[in-house]
This record gives sequence, C-alpha cells and structure tokens, in this order.
Amino acid sequence: MQNVREQVAALNELVAQYRYPEAFDRFYDESLLNYENEQPPMVGLSAERDAMANFLASVADQPHTAELKNVLVADNISVSEWLYDFTHKDWGKRRYTQFTVQRWKDGKVIHQRHHYATS
Repeated sequence: MQNVREQVAALNELVAQYRYPEAFDRFYDESLLNYENEQPPMVGLSAERDAMANFLASVADQPHTAELKNVLVADNISVSEWLYDFTHKDWGKRRYTQFTVQRWKDGKVIHQRHHYATS
C-alpha cells in the first residue's frame, strides 16, 4: 500500500489532468462525506460523481485550469491548494484559490471539504 503522501500526489495528478472518474475510482471511499464550504455534506461517492458531472457539463471552456500550488500532508490528513480558472455557463468567469482538506483511511478519502470564496 502506498503511503498517504504518495496517494495524495497521485490523486492530485489526476485532478490536474481532469481525470476525475479515475480519481474517484482509485482514491475515494464509497461512504465519502464531501462538503462545499459550509454547506451540508454530500453523502456517498455516487453523489460526488453526480455533482462533478453536473459541474463539468456547465463549464463553458474545456479544459479549465486546475493548477496545484501547495500540498501539506500529516498523518492521515492532506491539504491541497489549487488555483481554478474557468467560465461557468450560469456563474460566468471564475478565478479563485481553493483549499481541499481530506481525511484518508485505508488508502481512500473518507472526508473532504473544499474551502473557497463564494463572492
């Protein structure tokens, strides 16, 4: 089994390449709890898959920019800093920094929270 640092690096490489389905298959637990800022959680990997598919269908300029800036890993927790730049069909042009905090168990993400400005 890979250590958490190696798993985080491999996951982030898939995200940077927009290979979300592969990332979900390899690194996300079926019981995932995923939070967008302070919103109630999406429960389960299938909900995360659906949300990502809906988001990507609404991004007008494919591929969008997902640039990894920094990563911290300690114990079974990772924090990845991303720069996202895209145009959404409903929201318009978006460019923001996002921090994704993930808790890992048995090689899978079990809890994830995305932090970013909403205005």
